[in-house]
Amino acid sequence: MLETVLVIDQSIEDGDAIVLDKIATFLLRQWNGLRTLSLEHRVRLLRQILPLVFLVGFAFYQTAIHALFETSINWRNEILEWIGYGLPGAFAIWLGLGWMANTLVRQDRDALKLEQASTELAQIYQRLSAMHEMGRQAVSAVDPLQVYQLAAQAPTQIAGARGAAVLTFDDADALKLEMTWGLGEQHVAALYKRAAEGIPPDRCRGCVPLTARVNSNCPLFVGTQAQAQSDGIASLVCIPLTRGTERVGIISSYFGSSEGPPQAQLALLNVAAAEIAAALEGARLRAQQMAALSTVEQTPPDANLDKFLTQVLSAIRQGWQGEASALFVYDAAAQAWTQRAHHGLGEDLSDPRLDVAMRLSEQARATNRPALWSREPSDERVPFDAAIAVPLHAEGQVLGALFLTLPRAWSARQMPLVDFMAQQTALAVRNAQLHQQLGHVAMLEERHRLSREMHDGVAQTLGYLGWQMDHLTRLAQSGQTEALTEELVAARRNVREAYMDAREAIDGLRLAVDHPGGLPAALEQYAADFTARSGIATQFSQSGCSGGLSPVAELQLLRFAQEALTNVRKHSGAQNVQILLSCDAKTCQLSIGDDGRGFDALMPRSRNHWGMTTMRERVQSLGGYLTITTNPGQGTRLTATVPVTRTDVRSST
Repeated sequence: MLETVLVIDQSIEDGDAIVLDKIATFLLRQWNGLRTLSLEHRVRLLRQILPLVFLVGFAFYQTAIHALFETSINWRNEILEWIGYGLPGAFAIWLGLGWMANTLVRQDRDALKLEQASTELAQIYQRLSAMHEMGRQAVSAVDPLQVYQLAAQAPTQIAGARGAAVLTFDDADALKLEMTWGLGEQHVAALYKRAAEGIPPDRCRGCVPLTARVNSNCPLFVGTQAQAQSDGIASLVCIPLTRGTERVGIISSYFGSSEGPPQAQLALLNVAAAEIAAALEGARLRAQQMAALSTVEQTPPDANLDKFLTQVLSAIRQGWQGEASALFVYDAAAQAWTQRAHHGLGEDLSDPRLDVAMRLSEQARATNRPALWSREPSDERVPFDAAIAVPLHAEGQVLGALFLTLPRAWSARQMPLVDFMAQQTALAVRNAQLHQQLGHVAMLEERHRLSREMHDGVAQTLGYLGWQMDHLTRLAQSGQTEALTEELVAARRNVREAYMDAREAIDGLRLAVDHPGGLPAALEQYAADFTARSGIATQFSQSGCSGGLSPVAELQLLRFAQEALTNVRKHSGAQNVQILLSCDAKTCQLSIGDDGRGFDALMPRSRNHWGMTTMRERVQSLGGYLTITTNPGQGTRLTATVPVTRTDVRSST
């Protein structure tokens, strides 16, 4: 029996424990639920509970008072106390908690608005920062591709677009896809295919809504709708790139919403597009200007200075796109200006355009600084708005002035590039002048060479022939037939010698490396001509000669070969001549060898060997040296070794 009671007690205790555990679990769950509620919901829950708790507590208080003082209940007083204290207290608690809940609602609403405003401000700051950084990079961009990349990134950074594409109108008014950003590979491939097939330029150039949905007939969605939808794109907005009033391109921005971005973001995109259009125009202009610089540097000097300056000015005009330009050369001795090349200025000194150019050029020369000019609004005589004249100075001298115009005002950022262009032009002008002077010096030296050859060759031979004719006359008069025959043979040989000297002198005047094959082809042709004239078998060979010599060096080596072959014909008695031209990365060797009688190199030179000195001077003028290999009866070999360089401008004819 006792065991049964113990079992029952144990069961009751276990049951109580289970009940308590369930109650604890329920209370814990409710507490956790309360913790997840907002403060406002907790207050509203208390608003429903606390008034009842207050009333229960008030009733307990009244009962305790009566029990403590053992007084009977006066229902009239009890009702009055409930009306005066109990119910108003509960109502006050209910009202207070309601006011508190409403206050918390307003605070939560204000906090939410503040959070939204803070988020919007952060987004605006992020967009403005992106615009600022984009503008900074756009201003410093030197390549149009950099600007295209910035333009393609702008919609994603400023308006939250899914992707973008940049298209421009080329010279043929066709739309060209320049850059994409954020689009899928298949979508990009479809866009390039669509651009290759030809996007109607009139629709994009004259499009007014500038918005389209993915299922529309917009030229940028035709043939690309499936790929666009796979990228989650529902619409596009085109932001025009303009130059003045002309639309030169568009930034096609793709959005996941069919409504596109808010108006505020569109306004930011239009501001960014204006900066991008200006940066793109500047980058294109800088690219053209750098190309013009390269053209000026690579333009070879020409003996015709006017032709050369016209080529230089043409390159500059392509880079600066000015309405008018000119190159003036200043003669310090005569204190006079000469217009050597011009475009859009005219020849009449009364022309106001030429007057502006001359006055600016003189100002630039006098101050040795660039001179700027801007047209007054009331001045309608001159068609251009702004102009600049930059002095051309080299080696401490002002050689002239470069005059340029642009249809817009000059900016300080353009000055360093314009000044550098002027200095490159000055160097080009100076090089052309030196080239012209070298040509004049070469002509004088060639005349001296010709007179020297005539004096030592043709003139002496003709003088000897005159004496020989007199001698033949005396032999004929005296009847010395055998001696007369011998002298006639000698006279015929001397006449042939005089003819050969005259031909070589004339050929020397016309000698030039103007063959398509350069120096090797010129030497091969001269060797063939020498064989035909002299009857001496002459062979030419070359190895590794693919250029590297300046035109002056090539001409000097050709003249060296001419003089060496003249010596072979006159003095060697050779039957065969070998000419070898060999070049490597550093040097070029021209070797001329014969199988003639040779000579003793240690013996004093006769006046017939004056050509050796001339040949040595030619080689030394090119920074090289001459090697002579000879012995009596073993022939002679002359080898000229010169460095390979394209900058040799020295001349010694």
